[in-house]
Amino acid sequence: MSLTSFVKFRNQDYSTLKKEQLTRGVKFVDDEFPPESMNLQCLNIPAGPLSYLRPSEIVSDPCFSRNESYFSLKRGFVKNFNILLAFTGLKYKAKYWAKVLVDIKSQEWDVQHINEHPGIFRFRFWQEGMYFEVTIDDLLPCYEGKCISLSSSSTKEFWPALLEKAYAK
Repeated sequence: MSLTSFVKFRNQDYSTLKKEQLTRGVKFVDDEFPPESMNLQCLNIPAGPLSYLRPSEIVSDPCFSRNESYFSLKRGFVKNFNILLAFTGLKYKAKYWAKVLVDIKSQEWDVQHINEHPGIFRFRFWQEGMYFEVTIDDLLPCYEGKCISLSSSSTKEFWPALLEKAYAK
C-alpha cells in the first residue's frame, strides 16, 4: 500500500473538514473524539479543574514543527515512557516522520494570522498492513493553563501533543 493510499479513520475526510472550517470561519471540534472522551483519570494530576485549550490559547505564536536538528521531548502526566521513546525515534527518521506527520507545511499556523488556523490536524499510522489517517482537533488537556500532554523543549512547538492525541484516538 502506497503512502497516498490510506483508510480514513472513522470515515473523517480531513480535506473536506478543513475546507468546511475555513469556509465557515470556525475552529474544528472533533465530534468523534470529544475532550470528555479522553480518559485522564489515570494520570497523577493534582486536584483541580482541567481545561481544554487550543495551542493559540496557550502561547501567542504556536507552531506545528520547527525545523531543528536538535530537540528534546518532555513527558507530560502520562507515566509511560514508550510513547516518548517512539516519538523521539520518529523525529530522527525523516523517512518515517514524513509518513506520520503528513504535509506539515499545510498544517502549520500562519504567523501573520494565528487565529485563522482551522484547528484541524491529520496524522497517519501504519496498522495491520495499511495506513490509517486520523483527523483531530487541536483542543489539548491543560492544568492551570499548561498543556499536560507530551511536549517539546520548545514551548511553542505542538507536534508532540497533537501526535499523542491522534494516537490516543
